Amino acid sequence: MRYTVTTSLTNGYRCGCCSRSYDSEEQCETLEEALRFVPLDLTDSLLPFNDNCEVESVTVVEDATGEEVAMASLTWPTSYGKVNLNAYSCWRGFHPDHGAFETIYRGRTRTDETKEECDLMLAVEHHQKEIRDAQKKMAEAQATLAEAQKSLAKLDRN
Repeated sequence: MRYTVTTSLTNGYRCGCCSRSYDSEEQCETLEEALRFVPLDLTDSLLPFNDNCEVESVTVVEDATGEEVAMASLTWPTSYGKVNLNAYSCWRGFHPDHGAFETIYRGRTRTDETKEECDLMLAVEHHQKEIRDAQKKMAEAQATLAEAQKSLAKLDRN
């Protein structure tokens, strides 16, 4: 049987305005050969990862039936603005020898955290920043109020 492996690469930018995708196809004679293109861990694979070019997805299709045999895709956080797009990467998919899998990376380092834990951490960081910003605005408003009260007190004395 023949298998078609479709690989999508990006230019390394994760924001929609700058990201560009490039697709390539490989024909493989055996399933074993095709599955080499779907690693469970990106840091040990031949696919580019976390650089100026990186893998976005890989799909293995059996040519005779058109059935998707294996796939994986890279995702990253989309909440809380562009600042957090590189907070983590999630490589998840299905491999017939291993079933469903999910691998999380911080930079190029694999972590034991789940995607949900990483999203929660980003939410907490975002809310802490909102609190700090609100506290700063409140301090500025209190200083402005104090100045206004001083000016009013001077006017009352005159």
